[in-house]
Amino acid sequence: MNDLSLNLARNKKLALTGAFSALVVVLGITNLGLIPIGATASITILQIPVILIVMMAGLGEGLFVGFAFGLLSLIQAAMSPSGVLDPLFVNPLCSVLPRMLLAVVAFGCWKALNFIPKMPKMISAGITGFIATVAHTLLVIGCIYIFEGADVREGLTAVISLKI
Repeated sequence: MNDLSLNLARNKKLALTGAFSALVVVLGITNLGLIPIGATASITILQIPVILIVMMAGLGEGLFVGFAFGLLSLIQAAMSPSGVLDPLFVNPLCSVLPRMLLAVVAFGCWKALNFIPKMPKMISAGITGFIATVAHTLLVIGCIYIFEGADVREGLTAVISLKI
């Protein structure tokens, strides 16, 4: 490859990373990317830009967008908590780490599926999106259990003892 095509590829990746990071921020701040389920939690679609950037640009770009997603989650949990679980996301190990690990899972899944001969890219993308979304949920819940498990158990014990 010559220098011009390397610069174009680098500029394309930079533009995609900026666009997907901005999409995460806009969807997160306007709450268009969050679907509230009661007073306790929200379902998010903010993992989709992370998964897409991994498939379009690569792991490094996915890690950056995942970091932006996690940082936005941390800032929102600290500045304007909207659910009872939000204080748990002030810990970066529960807000930033799982979102960056999401990029790693999506990248691994995408690369593994592309090794299958004659696998259409649309099918690979759909499977990667599904697996990465499930992995995102499990990573967030797992990190909360590992890093904030004692606080969650203490809170649940207090709630259960109040109802009895």
